[in-house]
Amino acid sequence: MSEDRSELAEAVALALKLSPLEKVHLVERVVATLEKDLTSLVPKPRHSLLGVLSAYGTVPSAEDIDEARREMWGNFPREDI
Repeated sequence: MSEDRSELAEAVALALKLSPLEKVHLVERVVATLEKDLTSLVPKPRHSLLGVLSAYGTVPSAEDIDEARREMWGNFPREDI
């Protein structure tokens, strides 16, 4: 950690020796690389399951589900088994 501080202090000392225009250019370059670094860290937004499943159309209503259950289980248990 002391190396990081000494490198930072050295970079600041060098930056203070620059002309005002060179300092502006330095800041622009640092900001550009910082933006690139930060955008690579931001996770991509995830889609909700509702959004993913929306491609399959609308969901059946409760009445449709009840009707399908009645049809499926209407003759259960069969007596011929």
